[in-house]
Amino acid sequence: MDVNEKIVYAWLASKNYFIIDGIDYGQFHSDIDILAVNIKTKEILDCEVKIRTGSTKISGGENKQNGFLHFVNQLNALDRNDKIEDIVGGSHGYHIKKIFITTYSLLGKPINRSKWISKFTQENIEVRFIEDIVQELEQHALSLPLSKNEVVQILRLQSIKNKLK
Repeated sequence: MDVNEKIVYAWLASKNYFIIDGIDYGQFHSDIDILAVNIKTKEILDCEVKIRTGSTKISGGENKQNGFLHFVNQLNALDRNDKIEDIVGGSHGYHIKKIFITTYSLLGKPINRSKWISKFTQENIEVRFIEDIVQELEQHALSLPLSKNEVVQILRLQSIKNKLK
């Protein structure tokens, strides 16, 4: 699990999700980054974390690595859905949500971002941004008396450092 997935993992854990990560399915080294279950809300989150920094932007309908269709097809792959069903044994009344977690910069300027979010929504995929997740997790970290999660602890230390400035 890379650091971006660890951040999302910590964020979901702070929201009382049970989490499985790095679930292999299909061929070509395909995996589900994070599968999270909240028993109380009867929700299953199928999360794909694609963090791109710098000037990388999503491209049109292309099926290339940073293409819209690539991301959609990855989240909606039949092999992926079959693997989720193998793990959870059907929905059991749980709502399954597909979540695409990325950076603001990947989706471009605000006007383009709105367009891409709309396109993902049409494919039944919710878009979340790592910047918002980190901010939310930072707030959560500050409310804790202690934490054994290394990501949360780093955010707590970062907050202490920032207060000293």
